[in-house]
Amino acid sequence: MLFWKVQKDPFSEARTSRRSLPIFLTLLLAALLYYGFSEITYFLYTKLYDLIEAQVAYYKIDAESPIFYDLGAIIRSSATVLLALFAVLYVRFLEGRRLSSMLFHKEKLLRNLGKGVLTGAALFAAMLGILVFTGCYRFEGELRSDFLTRAAGILSIFLCGISFEYFFRGFLLSSLGARCNKIVAVLLAAVLSTAAQSYYWGYSFISVFNNLLFNFLLGLLVLRTGSAWTACAARASFLFVCQFVFGTVYSGIAYTHALIPTTADYTNSWAGTANGIDNGYTFAVVLAAAILLALFLPQKASEEEWENGPFFKHVPVEKQPTQKEVLQKPTEQASAPVLKRPESLAKQPEASSAPQDEEDEVWEEEEARAHVEPDYKKPEDYLK
Repeated sequence: MLFWKVQKDPFSEARTSRRSLPIFLTLLLAALLYYGFSEITYFLYTKLYDLIEAQVAYYKIDAESPIFYDLGAIIRSSATVLLALFAVLYVRFLEGRRLSSMLFHKEKLLRNLGKGVLTGAALFAAMLGILVFTGCYRFEGELRSDFLTRAAGILSIFLCGISFEYFFRGFLLSSLGARCNKIVAVLLAAVLSTAAQSYYWGYSFISVFNNLLFNFLLGLLVLRTGSAWTACAARASFLFVCQFVFGTVYSGIAYTHALIPTTADYTNSWAGTANGIDNGYTFAVVLAAAILLALFLPQKASEEEWENGPFFKHVPVEKQPTQKEVLQKPTEQASAPVLKRPESLAKQPEASSAPQDEEDEVWEEEEARAHVEPDYKKPEDYLK
């Protein structure tokens, strides 16, 4: 049972844009947009946090409220919606192309979302299995319950995953894929998104390498399915299971109110560090295996390739005429010359029958008379 489908050219619609920038300018523009987003996010975060602290001190609000533990993660994750807004404005008004050219199609939407959710959950499940087996991960801790905090956390996680991929695997990958090789476009988008994802304190060489593998894998998923919704669902489901369900730190962010309290042994390099599970070797092993599967997994042939395959190549298929051929057919018949038979091929008179044929006809006539006239057989009649 095959999971992926062949997509020959998912960036064909992006090539029809009214305006196109060179690859270098596209990368520079994406970098500037993300830098501006980071600065705006930091400004909004500090101002909002100062306002909340002032309100807590003035109105004597309980500073130990559960939502304040995850307020920073909720604000920073939710602010990634600005990235999606930048991407929409650029694609729609600067390049002048439709939003569907960013590989966000309605066709097979639920199926592509399901593939992404399964991929993201399977990645963390594989890492969790290895860490639990090696003793680096333990299910223990304080269980906290607060409906408002959990609802805000779930919303911010999905906004972060979808918006981040909307910008890098939607806007950037489609813009690069319309101008260069598909694999090169995937690699360039992965490099730039990794640099943006490492924009936090505590990142290391191994975290940069792991995030590069993760972003490259998400780009391959877009190529295999032809839909950026797969990458959005994969990142959102991975962040949800990792940061919210098990409360594991990833890229410096984790949620205190996890559904399943866990603790990790960060003294072991396989489990990562306190700054994130992406600083460990387990993440690298799982992602390398997933990339090999995405590259070499047997592909599901498209309908055209299936019909032209070895099973159907000897079966005659009636070709349906196109509308242009139907309109031109009466004109061709009217203008076609009438062919006449040459005089040399005119019908010749039949040759006379052979003597043997004449004797056979006489013999048959005598036989018929013998049956009809019985007296004909008498000798005296014959001698007469």
